[in-house]
Amino acid sequence: MTTSTIRRVKQNEEDSIEAFKICGRELELDDDLISDVINMISLTSSGHYTEEHDSDNSNRSRDIHYFLDFDLSILGSNPVEYLIYARRIRKNIPMLGSKSFVRDGQR
Repeated sequence: MTTSTIRRVKQNEEDSIEAFKICGRELELDDDLISDVINMISLTSSGHYTEEHDSDNSNRSRDIHYFLDFDLSILGSNPVEYLIYARRIRKNIPMLGSKSFVRDGQR
């Protein structure tokens, strides 16, 4: 990935964080919950490995694992759903090449 592509992916996550902050305030969510969700959103742009993978199996740790699994779940979807997703991402992040969206077995 190029530097500009990485920047765009980061910007997408930052936009998601800002949208969640607004939603969290409107819903009057607990500050700790807002902070935890913001942390989880930021993990989606920095890779899907966290220190929690090496730590105990606390509820917070499990929440992070589930959140990251949900983020990656599109990879296990049927081919039509995945194509729709890939088209949306390509439109949102046009600097990613086509090879970024090819799953094993879809060549």
